[in-house]
Amino acid sequence: MVQIVRRLFTKRESEVAEEEARARGDYVEYFTEEATSEFRHQVLDLINDLSDELRRNFEKEIGSILVREYGVPFLVGPNLIPEDDFRTFVLKRAKADQIMDIIHITMDLTERSYGSYKAYLTLVRTVSIRLRENKMAYDLVDGQIVRKKSQELHAAVVQPALTLLHGRKRFSEVERQYQDGLKELSEGHWGDAVTDANAAVELALRIVLGYEQGQLPSLLGEARKKGYFGQAQERSLRRAVDGFSALSEIRNSQGDAHGNTTDEATAWLCIHWAGALIVYIVQRDEDLNFSR
Repeated sequence: MVQIVRRLFTKRESEVAEEEARARGDYVEYFTEEATSEFRHQVLDLINDLSDELRRNFEKEIGSILVREYGVPFLVGPNLIPEDDFRTFVLKRAKADQIMDIIHITMDLTERSYGSYKAYLTLVRTVSIRLRENKMAYDLVDGQIVRKKSQELHAAVVQPALTLLHGRKRFSEVERQYQDGLKELSEGHWGDAVTDANAAVELALRIVLGYEQGQLPSLLGEARKKGYFGQAQERSLRRAVDGFSALSEIRNSQGDAHGNTTDEATAWLCIHWAGALIVYIVQRDEDLNFSR
């Protein structure tokens, strides 16, 4: 079975030392996009534990999926049996984002396995801990791996947006669209991420306003008229609301349909803007409906 992650003395001491360094004002790296040897072995051990518990050859299954999806005849070399090819790939060859592919496939296979609910929950918890303790620039949010650049923004914007949307059937398409944006970010498709962020906000606004169509600037204007940003005549939030129209402008000039000219920082800005605005819109809509 999947082994419980243990809080070893050396790990606790390392965390204490880092906190003391931060308190002194010393630079401490928060995230890394390099998969260490320790992390690679932890991932492989996790897969082997699942293979034993669920009685499946996960190494062979995951390797087969990777070969097919990457469009290659093998992962490392033609003279290796599939299991050795996969193990060597994990330990020696795979880049960090490819390790994330492996984790994603492992979670998907586990979730779909018969009688695997307990194993899946343990897997989710273990992956989250391993990502955090290895300072990987990735996180697990509602079963999906996402890239994170700022712990503060990630915790304050991305997680609340996904948590708020999850389980609200009315906004299921908004959740899917926002998830698509995060997926595009993790794959380095900056223009696509901008487009998805803009589309998620537009969709959320159409739902609360009851509109079939409309683009972001006009939808924000309508939402303001209907009291979603305070009284229509008030100007306290007007500049902030109008500022979000820049999301549409970026999409129109730099999104995937307009040459994909944006960069990673701008894509993250759009994702964070969209997440913050979606949280506000959904919560405000529920408050307004409750008071009516």
